[in-house]
Amino acid sequence: TREAQMPKDSLYRKRLQDMVSPVQLPYNSIVRDYIDGYLKGIWSNMSQTIAISRYYFPIIEEELQAAGLPLELRYLAVVESNLTIRAGSRAGAMGLWQIMPSTGESAGLEVNSLVDERCDVVKSTKAAIKFLKYLYKLYGDC
Repeated sequence: TREAQMPKDSLYRKRLQDMVSPVQLPYNSIVRDYIDGYLKGIWSNMSQTIAISRYYFPIIEEELQAAGLPLELRYLAVVESNLTIRAGSRAGAMGLWQIMPSTGESAGLEVNSLVDERCDVVKSTKAAIKFLKYLYKLYGDC
């Protein structure tokens, strides 16, 4: 096909331009390096991410749609945790959305030694949406 004969940068740029999205999708060397990294399996096992996305994305999309936010924001969970529900960071962030304990608590999540709702897909997604809306109100369209 014609696409197969295109240089990599042109192909990536064309595919980004062809995507229908309310979110601007710029193309530069950083984006290219991330695309290459995901395709080569450096950062994640893409087949596992795609498989689990079939379960989590409909849940996340329903919450984003109810909040009036772009569905593309679902990919933040891929970036933050590779859709790993119990992903944790050295800084203390947890769950799909890598929510810090104080952020989770301020969004109404229960976070203690017995319960950590940052690992609940629906509750953490609602908390992430609440936080994203707060950030948008604070900073506007960046």
